[in-house]
Amino acid sequence: MTFSKTKKNMNKKNMNKKNNKTLKAENKYASVKLNVNKNVLNYEAKLKNTKNVSAVHIHQNKNGKPGPILSWIATTPQWKSGVLQNKKNMNKPCCSNEKKCNLTAPLGTKKVKSNCLIKKSTKMPKNKNCNGANPGAILVIHGKKFQFMKKNKTLSKGKPGLNIIKTSKFN
Repeated sequence: MTFSKTKKNMNKKNMNKKNNKTLKAENKYASVKLNVNKNVLNYEAKLKNTKNVSAVHIHQNKNGKPGPILSWIATTPQWKSGVLQNKKNMNKPCCSNEKKCNLTAPLGTKKVKSNCLIKKSTKMPKNKNCNGANPGAILVIHGKKFQFMKKNKTLSKGKPGLNIIKTSKFN
């Protein structure tokens, strides 16, 4: 009896290890330790030099390029009002029950700030457009040269698009 319980516990442990991956990505703007367990992302992000940074995200890896946003790490007021894209839904986030799924930072997203530590857990929705961190994830740093809607409902200077200034693959 003891043997079968031990064997069962060992299989459970191995299964958890198999479904649980810890990955890291780092660049001059941020370093992120990401733990992926089934459909839950847990991460610890250390923001560094963020003077020219408007947003930090974890994106799905789509053949080496950023795919849908998996989690918003940090943002600025400009992203909270919505970022205009070159092509509609070009980089649509993995949304859950939101009726309006766009590039607007979710409530509670931390503000971009140098020398800041952010810990968060994100549950990935079951969605045909989003496979979570399979086959991988990319840390994406966005600059400040993009077009957004100002408080007075006029467009800012800059070009529509995401102004990606750095990407780093999680390994």
